Amino acid sequence: MKYAYKNGKILNGTKEMQVQTGLTILTEGENITAIVPEESTIRR
Repeated sequence: MKYAYKNGKILNGTKEMQVQTGLTILTEGENITAIVPEESTIRR
């Protein structure tokens, strides 16, 4: 099953662990398939 988690907050993995916001996390099953800017997933 595919899901999109909108407005996700991701730690960028650097030493400072800065939080990145405004992201959409796309998953398929138990795997993350993509992390994209939220505006790229808006349907018109």
